[in-house]
Amino acid sequence: MSAPGKLPGSAYEPADARPGVVAATAAALAAFIAVGIAVAFLLRHFEAARPAASSLAPVATFQNGVAQRTSVERTWMDYDQEVAAHLDEYAWVDRRAGTVRVPIERAIDMLCAEHAPRPAAKDGPKANE
Repeated sequence: MSAPGKLPGSAYEPADARPGVVAATAAALAAFIAVGIAVAFLLRHFEAARPAASSLAPVATFQNGVAQRTSVERTWMDYDQEVAAHLDEYAWVDRRAGTVRVPIERAIDMLCAEHAPRPAAKDGPKANE
């Protein structure tokens, strides 16, 4: 053990805790934030002052409401109508092979009728009963 009046020295370098370095770092950070805010304010100010007619700017008028559709919506609606036609109409798939397309509801009814369990024949009581 060491003598009771003698304490060990500090475990850090005196150069690590210089208040001038901490103050300079804080001032640089505050200046960087202030410059960023000033640049954002100037960009917003000049953007608001610029005329709206630009090839990259979206059209700000929306006059037709629901009737105005995007190309994706029009394409989706066309595709939906095409699928509905395939599901709801009769048509020839291959006339030579005799393959036809029937509405989906009719096809389901035909498959259910084809695979429905058959009622047992009523021949009377069986011989082994």
